[in-house]
Amino acid sequence: MNEYCLVLGANGGIGLEISKYLIDKGYHLILHYNRSSDNIDELIKDQEHHIKIKFDITDSNSIKNALKELGAGKEIQITKCINCVGIHYRSFIPLMPDNKFKEVIDTNLTGAFSIIKHISTDMIKNKKGTIVNISSVAGINGLIGQACYSSSKAGLDAITKIASKELAKYNIRVNSIAPGFIEAGIIENPTANDLEYLERIPMRRFGRAREVAKLAYFLLEDKESSYITGQNIVIDGGLSINI
Repeated sequence: MNEYCLVLGANGGIGLEISKYLIDKGYHLILHYNRSSDNIDELIKDQEHHIKIKFDITDSNSIKNALKELGAGKEIQITKCINCVGIHYRSFIPLMPDNKFKEVIDTNLTGAFSIIKHISTDMIKNKKGTIVNISSVAGINGLIGQACYSSSKAGLDAITKIASKELAKYNIRVNSIAPGFIEAGIIENPTANDLEYLERIPMRRFGRAREVAKLAYFLLEDKESSYITGQNIVIDGGLSINI
């Protein structure tokens, strides 16, 4: 049986950088996307042992069917999973459209729950697994104008802790990473509001996606972090101590 790591949201931002880093470390990856897979195609065009998979993370049946099809007749065992999927919408609460709030919660929180639910089933059978969720400092402190995003990440942190308690007896570790402002994904093109936060970061710079990737690798690797579970590790250049 070949062991694989499932990377959710692998086509861009932090997810793409994590995928690159894990490939450099010799991982066999299952690379998830929902719409475009251009970056994934470029990443694995000359590589073997990597698989693309498409599904809608907000649709539990889509996840279940995709994973079932993936395993049909193949020697594939998902022993590691990192969830990098995340969307946001900026708005003050009185102006927040209900459908936008629901969309962010469905993607960032309910989707993460569904992934853990389906992935952990086989991990329990195999008595082995590691799950890492990409959260955010927004889930810890709450950011003005980001009620839906902050709420979704706070909920993700709670699910991470609960899953770590429920799954520990099956030799499954569950942790999360809480990045601050990273030069990829959501702040790939910083707004004036983002730049204001730069003044509050003691290290006076935004983080790099590669720095998050290195932390993700550490948490995925049993030989590096075998006694760490249920933790939300902040990587924000000191922002959270200055908010």
